[in-house]
Amino acid sequence: VTRMSAQASPSENPENVTITNSTDSGFTVTWTTPDNATGVVLAKAGSKQITAYDDRDRAGKQEKFTTHSVDVTGFPPQTPVDITLISNGKRVLTGGQPYKATTAPSIPSGSTNLEPAYGTVKGSDTLSAGGALIYLTVEGGQTLSALSNGSGNWIIPLNSLRTEDLTDYLPVTDRMTEAIIGRYNNEE
Repeated sequence: VTRMSAQASPSENPENVTITNSTDSGFTVTWTTPDNATGVVLAKAGSKQITAYDDRDRAGKQEKFTTHSVDVTGFPPQTPVDITLISNGKRVLTGGQPYKATTAPSIPSGSTNLEPAYGTVKGSDTLSAGGALIYLTVEGGQTLSALSNGSGNWIIPLNSLRTEDLTDYLPVTDRMTEAIIGRYNNEE
């Protein structure tokens, strides 16, 4: 018997893998695929392993999408985590190794008192882009992400926005520059 390792086909291979929304207990893993595919994350730190599904999967039923967003929670602060993506049931590694993430350090309770960022995204065909990945980075801050709903609307809370190194809340100033990127159906 010969054991063969399964690989995702090029149309199912994850692209643009990004770690966002880091907290002291977890993070969000986002990626795109050229074609519709299911998406699962296996996250492992020491002997603890967590299986997390796409945010849009409901009642144990996996759906297929070209954008993927998976929330991973349940790890202690400042824990290095190995991440294996499962695309259409096939394990995907980067250079033969798991992707890497680390949970943020604990910081005292508080908030930045910033209002949420929100908007509507449309595809190149000017139709609402439901399921678009939205990335928001405030200058000096961490990257946050959200999925747009079926109408293309999205909202990203900024009240717990951390600094880029995740060690504190981002100080609020009179003028804050933010960059917003959207990915939908292989468009940016």
